[in-house]
Amino acid sequence: MRKITGRKKSGPKKIGEVLPLLLARRGYADVQRSNALEQAWKSAAGIVLVRHSRVARIRGGVVEVIVRNSVTLQELTFRKATLVRALAGKLSGETVSDIKFRIGQIE
Repeated sequence: MRKITGRKKSGPKKIGEVLPLLLARRGYADVQRSNALEQAWKSAAGIVLVRHSRVARIRGGVVEVIVRNSVTLQELTFRKATLVRALAGKLSGETVSDIKFRIGQIE
């Protein structure tokens, strides 16, 4: 006679269930998310401002952008509302509510 343990017998899982979990565990989803954020920033900021800034990360709907100097910081601050809307439109599945700028190194 078999004991009943309250657990379901596990069998083969569908690849559609396993693959997203594997990608998340290995960090591939973060890389993909980072690339999408970078591309969205390039498109939203434009070629001139992208040369003087880089997007660092997004957390809790707030995008952090590193800028080369205070002149770039001021220019981006003036365009902040437009940039938030542009990023929100370009990043599917992400909520963008704000952008924080800080001066730092640009590679």
